[in-house]
Formats: sequence, C-alpha cells, structure tokens
Amino acid sequence: MARPGVRYHIGYPVLCRSVMGFYGSMFFVFIRAIVGAIWYGIQSYYGANLMSTCLKCIFGHRWDNWENHLPASADVTSKQLLCFFLVWIMELPFGVSVFFSKVLILALGLLATSSMEGVYGVAYWNMWDLNDAILDHNWTPAARCGIFLVSFSYLLSVFGVNLGANSIPFGADMTGLFPKYLTIRRGQVLCAFLGFAIVPWKLIATAQTFITFLGSYNIFMAPLCAIIIVDYCFARKGNIHVPSLYRASRGSLYWFTGGVNFSGIFAWCAGTIMGMPGLVAAYNPKLVPQAGKDMYKLGWILTFTTAGVVYFILVQIRKPRVLPTGFEDIPVKWEYLATGGRDGFFDGERDAYAGGSPSESVVEEPYGRVAEKPKSAY
Repeated sequence: MARPGVRYHIGYPVLCRSVMGFYGSMFFVFIRAIVGAIWYGIQSYYGANLMSTCLKCIFGHRWDNWENHLPASADVTSKQLLCFFLVWIMELPFGVSVFFSKVLILALGLLATSSMEGVYGVAYWNMWDLNDAILDHNWTPAARCGIFLVSFSYLLSVFGVNLGANSIPFGADMTGLFPKYLTIRRGQVLCAFLGFAIVPWKLIATAQTFITFLGSYNIFMAPLCAIIIVDYCFARKGNIHVPSLYRASRGSLYWFTGGVNFSGIFAWCAGTIMGMPGLVAAYNPKLVPQAGKDMYKLGWILTFTTAGVVYFILVQIRKPRVLPTGFEDIPVKWEYLATGGRDGFFDGERDAYAGGSPSESVVEEPYGRVAEKPKSAY
C-alpha cells in the first residue's frame, strides 16, 4: 500500500482521491485522523505510567509515597497527571523515533508475563505494572537501575509510536482536509492538544466499550487497503496522474460521479459488513451466533479479501479512466507515469505548473488537458 506514495511522492490523503474520489476520500481521511488523535492521548497516558516508574527508580519511596490530591472520581492520581504533562510537553516540540519490531516485542512480552506469573503468581499485562511489581519484590540499587533503563526505553518507544503512527499522520490528514488553514506541523500541534482534551485516563477507566471500538479499527481500514492495492495494481497498472489529484472539477480524472467513486464505496461497505457481526458481539455477545464471532477473529483477512475481490469485479465491469482526457491513446504500461523521472506528469507537462499548484496555476483546455508534446513522442 505504501508503494504509490513512494513512487509518486504523495501522502495518504491525496492518494485516497485517486481511489475514492475528491470528496469521497474525505470520510476515510477523517476517520483515520480522529482515531490517530485518540490514540495519541492514550499512548501519552501509557508513557506517563512508564515515566512514573522511572521516577520511582530515581526517588524511591519518596515518589511512591507522594500524597494524591485528586478524588477517586478523577480516575487519575496526582503523580500520573504530573507525568502526563511531562510526557505531553516532551512530545509537543520533539519526537524521538525509536521503533521496535512488533513481533519481537510481542514474543518478549508474552515470555516476560508468563515467567513472572510463575514467580509472583499474578499475570501483569501492563508493562508499568510488571516493572512496579519487580521493584516491590526486589528493592535494590541494581533492580532500580535496570527497571529505570527498561521503563525509559519503553517511554522512548511511546514517543516514536506517537510521532510516526499518530502525530504525523494526523497532521497530514488535516492538511488534506483543510489545506487553506493547516500545515502538517500545525496539525501535529492540534493533535497534541486534542490528545490532552480527550482525557485519556477517563476513556481507559470508564469507557471499555469505546476502547473496544478503537480495537476494531482494522475492520474499517483493511477494506480500504485492499481497494487501494487493487486499484493501483490492476485497475490503473501503477499509473497516477498527479496534477489531476488536485483538480476538483467535473470531468477531471478523479472526479468519478460527483466527486465520489461509488464502486470503491460499495466495495468498502461489502468488506466492512463482514466484520460487523463480530463487532456487535464485542458489545453484546448474546446477540450474535458463534459463526459471527469466529468471523471477527479473521477480521483483517476477511474484510481485506472481501473488499479486494468485490472491487476487482467492479473495475472489470466498469473500468475507471487511467489517463486524463486527451491522452487515452498513450499505451498504459506498468508505472509509466512513475518511470523516467516523470513523477506522475507527462513529458513536458511539468513546465506548465512552474510557479503554482496544478489546481491554480494552469489554464486548462477543455476537459482539463494541458498542452503537451505530440502523442507520437510517446
């Protein structure tokens, strides 16, 4: 799915226009942005708990015995709130990208939890709870130093995840939705404030069903991934005309029907529906038979495959235009517009956009065509 962005140097919000249409893409950009902002706050809260463990290693029982001045209804202690502000401030201007292999972390996490359960008799699934338990049972200088280093490394990984998976994508999405007012950097600042405004400790403490919904995010995004792959690899043979991605006018290449690709929308709905019974079961298991629950276990694979197959059939029935009006006679080869230094432009077309964007600086001929070299040159 990342190949179109690498080949044509475009982000997710712009790429979605080539698949779902200029206006149809806005829904998919919006849902990713909202989930990114929520997870930004939750990840920051996780980082706050890890920082609390680090401070416990440094200050010992003085930190552990620090009096809590917040009521139980706040669902957060004074120590956690202080640490949350520290983490939030550190993330706002900076981002330390430390990425760990998810497979390795999963394996090590399972091994650590199961082994410590054999020692302490309790399974600690939160990393900060496990670190605190180790300190409670082994309050030595060596243990404090080791737990500090472990917690600090986890804290850096939280910064990396929030920067790469939440903050930057949110900024890019907001730029796609509101290009007149927001840049990626402004979007990142907005994401940071929204991450605080959602009071993530409240979500974790009182909204288990909402967290369950966030966990089901894959059944909404997997169909879109499949559609983008099928559209790029099979329908368009790897060809994206970059200037047309910025033309929100009737008759332009990615306008489809009223700015929406209804074939893509139908395929996305078909894929998403396959995961909906399991999502309902997550809230009320009695309403869904066992078959629906089993389907949910295959959430990503099932919704991805269904949407991909449906969209493949639809593009065979109603083939989308690959090249803009006036250039249909050019042979459509695999990634023709991405090779030879074209970067999504036809030969000689880039000069027409000097000094402005494709949507502003070009006086187009009928149907949006830009003056080009004779077709014989291709």
